[in-house]
Amino acid sequence: MGKLYFITHPDVEIDPSIPVPEWSLSDRGRHRMASMLGHPWISEIEAIFCSAERKAKEGAQLLGAHLGMAHTVSP
Repeated sequence: MGKLYFITHPDVEIDPSIPVPEWSLSDRGRHRMASMLGHPWISEIEAIFCSAERKAKEGAQLLGAHLGMAHTVSP
């Protein structure tokens, strides 16, 4: 049986003048995502899916760049 890892996006730039789906990862959030990439289980990932929210896509892009794979956006 395969495994499913649910990775939530960390720390976002909160801006009340911007709709929540358009919020970006903060510098701290990007750093936390990068720190996660060193864990051994990351190499077990075979596919990346994310929501259409900007912060989710940014996290998926960081993960995908590390693994050399594209992500799939699922609204």
